[in-house]
Amino acid sequence: MKVDVNLINPFIAATTNALEMMAMVKPERKKVYLKTDNVLIGDISGIMGLSGDVSGSIILSFEAKTACKIVGNMLGASYDTIDDDVKDGIQEIVNLVAGQAKTMLADTEYHFQISIPTCIIGANHQVNHKKGVPCVVAEFDLEGSPFTLEVSIAPKSS
Repeated sequence: MKVDVNLINPFIAATTNALEMMAMVKPERKKVYLKTDNVLIGDISGIMGLSGDVSGSIILSFEAKTACKIVGNMLGASYDTIDDDVKDGIQEIVNLVAGQAKTMLADTEYHFQISIPTCIIGANHQVNHKKGVPCVVAEFDLEGSPFTLEVSIAPKSS
């Protein structure tokens, strides 16, 4: 299945926008590639399902220290470990990314609904994306710490 960059790019832009707006940080996109396994790079991953005219999911995966910094900036607090506040903050970032991407795609054929975000916590955790739908990974750097955005999405007609 071919990947439509017009469907992926809004999620990449929304990731940068959401982190700049909510956490006052400026992530730098490094590279974009097709994923070949199910392992996520981070200690915490925010996940959101997408349905409607498209089918799939998005995942933001962060190392613990990066997640703590982002949520700390959002809430004006300091976090050293992943707790309920950090988990909720990462879920809110995923929600913002999906919402912004949905808005950017509003005038296209790609209309979708977003699910309630959730998190997976732990080193080397895995997520199986929808079978037959390619997963595009956008790797970012945030002040020396990597994080990834995974977008596994396709139009329902595909």
